[in-house]
Amino acid sequence: MWHENLKLGEPRFLRNLFIVPVIGSDGNGTDIVTLREAQANNWVRISEASSPTVPTIHIAYDGPNPLYLIDGEELVGGYQNRILNTAALIAEHSEVDVPVSCVEQSRWSGELTFAAGNTTSYPSLRAMLLEDVTRSLRATRRFDTNQSRIWDSVAHTLESLKVRSRTQSLHDAFTNLRDLLEEYCKEFESHPHYVGMIVKMGNKCFADIFASPTLFDKYLPQLLESYALESIAFAAPTSADIDTLREFFNTIWEDGWETYPGVGIAHEARKLNDKVAARMTLHGEGNPIHLFAAAR
Repeated sequence: MWHENLKLGEPRFLRNLFIVPVIGSDGNGTDIVTLREAQANNWVRISEASSPTVPTIHIAYDGPNPLYLIDGEELVGGYQNRILNTAALIAEHSEVDVPVSCVEQSRWSGELTFAAGNTTSYPSLRAMLLEDVTRSLRATRRFDTNQSRIWDSVAHTLESLKVRSRTQSLHDAFTNLRDLLEEYCKEFESHPHYVGMIVKMGNKCFADIFASPTLFDKYLPQLLESYALESIAFAAPTSADIDTLREFFNTIWEDGWETYPGVGIAHEARKLNDKVAARMTLHGEGNPIHLFAAAR
């Protein structure tokens, strides 16, 4: 099992984020392309569906290796900004429709194309997507979310951050707090053997773990910014409670996983119970690429 080769590193505080690095070694996915890389090389075209609709966008990809988009990753432009309902793994030289949700409530106009937002939704919103989609997959085999709940969460976050947004856009929060969010990234020192992190803020616990240090390093800046955004919005006293994080880490790997077809060439393993919500992206014959989990 994947987790048998993982161990927890030395904990640290990043302002009011209590972070425990996860240490591992190179695994599957070292050749994976991120959306930022694909856009920089003009390998990807992202557009509204042929008949534009909120829950679906279209991605055409021409890169040399599989393209990975993380759950909650933001795409800006189109008729309204969207986030991915789940992770997507897109094969070389292929096209796929991707399930998304809106994070810009008061706009339905503009261009047909999108760009990478280079941002990932804050972890509580990703946990909401995780729970909604898992229930939807169990019931209908679809990657559906509760759009009203997402809009309410974004509106509450913008209000807490005192960010004014004409279109109620989550991206405006990242734009307005750009300098402060970048400070968080400068304060975190990565390590050649880090493959992920477990994060506690207040009484909330989350985990992002990747198959290799290379892949983790690629996503670390936008993940740190997403965690920082939530910690700024809902600053709560956070204790250095390593035992709680160890228990959460162990709970993730307990029995109860369900498998589903993923988006593109991915498969997914999911778990949703009274203790944890978790999702793993799998490639090939069950090789893990990325895990996101939230304590419940």
